[in-house]
Amino acid sequence: MDKILYFNGCSWPEGSELKSLRDLQESREEKCKDRCSSLLSSKLGYDEINESSAGKSHQDIIEETINFAYKNKSKSEDIIINVWLTSPERMWFYFGDKPFIFSPWMILRGICPHQTEESDWKEMKSEVTKFTKLWTTYFHNQKFFLHQYVRDVLLLYNTLQSLGYKFLITNAFYNFGNDWKHNLPFYEDSEMTHFDDLSNHDLWNDVVSKLPEDNFLFGNVKYSIKDKLLDLWELQKTDYVDTYDTSKLSSILVADDHEWKDKEPNYFFCKYGHPSELGHQKISEMIEKHYKEHEII
Repeated sequence: MDKILYFNGCSWPEGSELKSLRDLQESREEKCKDRCSSLLSSKLGYDEINESSAGKSHQDIIEETINFAYKNKSKSEDIIINVWLTSPERMWFYFGDKPFIFSPWMILRGICPHQTEESDWKEMKSEVTKFTKLWTTYFHNQKFFLHQYVRDVLLLYNTLQSLGYKFLITNAFYNFGNDWKHNLPFYEDSEMTHFDDLSNHDLWNDVVSKLPEDNFLFGNVKYSIKDKLLDLWELQKTDYVDTYDTSKLSSILVADDHEWKDKEPNYFFCKYGHPSELGHQKISEMIEKHYKEHEII
């Protein structure tokens, strides 16, 4: 059997906004050559399996990865599993017998949630919007999501370890300190008062930090790929502006007053905040370095 790099996550590892993904047919049967998983698998001589898709919920990512792991446990020595965790706010709910991903910021803007049929959304939109306003006003508390997030990390870690896999878990973009405040404008119609900085919550220090660093990019899941790319840009932006043909790269757009507005160019990101070709290249380099330093390959 050939060696396999398996990836699962949301739009970030999928390669959203990359031209090579947009150019593919609807079937997505071809490979998106510029995304991290393709760059890594080509360089290391592995086959690529990428089950990521835009808007995917935490539940989907965890359940699909665990299902894959059990189905292929006899081949675990030849597979490296990579999981990019997403926003813990994304949860599967049901309107009667119709499932939808509960994503408050999308619903409160009237946007059909990912993986929901437009015809179903038209039927449920009014009631789901009412429910979402009730949720964000009276029940939404980020401590709930933190506990869920840590539970998911422990479930995933213990399952993959028990099955004998080599694996790497990372946080794509979420920040328990800053993103809560960043999301506040999307809840303008609610009276939410439950936003606290949880970046130093005891769960991180007493539970997550006790897990071996080998299986976590950057040593933990509190620090995200997005955080790392932004930090790298501050250190290296002069070199990148001088070295690369920046006319072919997008600038990062930062949420401000409900609109996406141009800020200082950051060539690690595309127009709507997903990693650019250069961003995916940098991420693949970071993951390869981690693989080698921790003897994953």
